[in-house]
Order: sequence, then structure tokens, then C-alpha cells
Amino acid sequence: MASLSRVDDEPTLANLLRASAFAHLPARFYQLLQLALPFAAQAWYLGFPRTAGWLLVVSLFGIWALVEQRADRDAVAADVYAIQPKHARWVSAARRLSGFAAGALAGGLIVEGVLRLFSVVFKCPGCAG
Repeated sequence: MASLSRVDDEPTLANLLRASAFAHLPARFYQLLQLALPFAAQAWYLGFPRTAGWLLVVSLFGIWALVEQRADRDAVAADVYAIQPKHARWVSAARRLSGFAAGALAGGLIVEGVLRLFSVVFKCPGCAG
């Protein structure tokens, strides 16, 4: 029978860090999520769209972390207690959607930043606007 914390199964550094991350980080991600979304709206309203975009990325990664914690808890419940979670499809879809949205938005912001940097570095007449 597997343990709930997975640290007792095999006391390795990876299992210890995983247990620590799943015990402490999601609560902090949730606190960051509560602050990042209103700050993103405020930054957008004040005319800082890139800052609002990065705050939205932080918020989306916070949502992803919370859903990942829920999926891991459901997996442990299914393994240890043989309980089938009711909303497994919803959790999986939310995890994929929030992870994809955060990754796509972060990638878009990085590409936009690199293009802005290139337009400053390679300022030639007629080629970079």
C-alpha cells in the first residue's frame, strides 16, 4: 500500500522536494493568483499591456498549479483508497487549458520582447519601421 505523501515510499531528494512543493507552493500560488489578476486588470486600465500580460501569465500558472494539485490528490485517492474521482475529465481539461493558455501567452510575450529588442538593435532605414 502506497503512502499519501510519497516521501515514505522512497526517501529521495526528488520525493522530498515534490512533497514540499505540493504542501506549500499551491497555497502561495493561490495567494499570488488572488493578487495577480486584479493587478493585471489595473495595469491594463493604466495602459501597461505587457505588464498586464505577464501578470495574467502568473495568474494562469497559479490556476495550473492548483489544478495540478487537485489532479495529484485525485490520483493518490484512486491509488490508495480505490476511489474514482467524479470530475476527472473536468480537472484534466482545466489543467490542459490553463497550461496551454499560460504557455502560449508567455511565448507570445517573449517573442514580442525579442522582436522589440531586434528593432532597437538593428535599426536600419526602411526595414524595422
